[in-house]
Amino acid sequence: DKDCEDLANSYKSCLDIATYNKLESIAFCSISTGAFNFPQDLAAEIAIETVDEYLKSTKSTLKYVIFNVFTDKDYLIYKKLLCED
Repeated sequence: DKDCEDLANSYKSCLDIATYNKLESIAFCSISTGAFNFPQDLAAEIAIETVDEYLKSTKSTLKYVIFNVFTDKDYLIYKKLLCED
């Protein structure tokens, strides 16, 4: 889906810029889940998968990636996805 691809590319672009500038940390808000009404569950999956794949496939200088969330629901979604075994 084009919207999913666009969202993933937004994350990749930010990660590329951070790596290019040799940053060690970056923070992301729940991109597109507010005014643009992108489904929160899907947005979180895309965010986490994109960041994970990027860090595994590049020699990024990033050591910390922070997912800043707007709502308690967002927090629970990210917690579930990041803490699953």
